[in-house]
Amino acid sequence: MIALEKVTLTIGGRSILNSVSLSVDEGESVALVGPNGSGKTSILRCLLALVPYEGTARVGRHDCQRQPIAARQLMAYVPQRPAFGAA
Repeated sequence: MIALEKVTLTIGGRSILNSVSLSVDEGESVALVGPNGSGKTSILRCLLALVPYEGTARVGRHDCQRQPIAARQLMAYVPQRPAFGAA
């Protein structure tokens, strides 16, 4: 259902993710845990195609960079800080 293969994210010359690979099968529950700055949110931002990255990220059968809208329709993301204007 979710697959990352050798995903590398560099922002401002700083390596954020370095060749990260993981897979989550349909029906499987996974928690990303780690200290602040360990890359948890960066992985989600790659899956949502919110940042440019190298490697492959897929949700369902959709490539996150080539088909971001189709991939996003299979996900839900609630950021810690609101990204949209207050209602």
